[in-house]
Amino acid sequence: MLAAVCDEGRPAPGATVRVRFLNGLEGRGRASDPSAGWEPGSVIRSEWLEDRTGCPLCGEGGDRSSAPFQVLQLFWQVPVMECERCGLLYKGAVPTGRLSRHIYSGEYVHFAGGNQDLRMLASRVLRLGPPIGRHLDYGCGRGDFVRAAALAGWDSAGADPFLAAPSAAAPRLIRFDAADGPPCDLGSFDVISAWAVAEHLSRPLDTFRGLVGLLRPGGRLIFNSPNGASLAARRSGPSWTMATLLEHLAFFTPRAVGWMAAELGLRLTRLRRAGTPFPLGTTRGGAVEQGIVDLPVLAQAIEPAEGRLGPVPVSAPSLVQVIYRALLSGGGTGPPARVARAALDLLRLGDHLEATLAR
Repeated sequence: MLAAVCDEGRPAPGATVRVRFLNGLEGRGRASDPSAGWEPGSVIRSEWLEDRTGCPLCGEGGDRSSAPFQVLQLFWQVPVMECERCGLLYKGAVPTGRLSRHIYSGEYVHFAGGNQDLRMLASRVLRLGPPIGRHLDYGCGRGDFVRAAALAGWDSAGADPFLAAPSAAAPRLIRFDAADGPPCDLGSFDVISAWAVAEHLSRPLDTFRGLVGLLRPGGRLIFNSPNGASLAARRSGPSWTMATLLEHLAFFTPRAVGWMAAELGLRLTRLRRAGTPFPLGTTRGGAVEQGIVDLPVLAQAIEPAEGRLGPVPVSAPSLVQVIYRALLSGGGTGPPARVARAALDLLRLGDHLEATLAR
């Protein structure tokens, strides 16, 4: 949740005031009761969220979509729509450009902090196949997977539309948005990966079409996405962590993957259920984490007149969660991890999809 203080005293009800959020952002709000000063419902929605008019994958109008559930985004309930034509689940309102730029700043989790232990990426590197040529990791963040693939023998590069200015310290990382078309001098690739990318895309078909244009004949595109048709999505909807994250805009389903593959002229060679097994991967009731580290998470804990926050409860992991994490530890390449992944796929309990498309 956002929390805020109104620093203009106690204005008259209905007056437009400047609201200073605890994370440093500022916006406009409307004063409500003079005795309260500011309250969550007074924030002007259009400054933070903009409504969608249709499916971002196939372009079908919103009147051809149903709403299986809603999720809380900032202060507002937002419908998660299911497109009748292609099967994609998408949010009916998404962050404005201004809020998106704040989310994907240098403090975003995939850009900030130190480098990841590359051994934890071993299983993903193996899924690229034998290191036989050029590899591009799209949505590369700070480039951990690029380094892991390069160590395994790939001629690997990374790209991300939100990278900071090009750096001599990271010559293999390039900033571009595939939805607008990649640089003409980038060449072609044998394998393109897009890990934890699909759910962030506002123009998924344009983005994947741009990536396919970089694939050599016979090349493969590997991507994953939260599964909008999973048990977690169907049973836990409003508390499914993947849906509550503010920057997650859309969720592929097996039908949506098939629709997109046909539209792009690709062959779907593998579709695997992966991720977190149901009923894990959900938030606690009321404590809805929306994914922005510097935004508080409990609306109920806000004291509007003072802009202070109460304590945020943190739940200890369950025994099942501890066991599951242990199975996938050490890079997830050992026999226990392989058995766990096979069971998730067979039982269809995972909340993610992993797709391999071939040109």
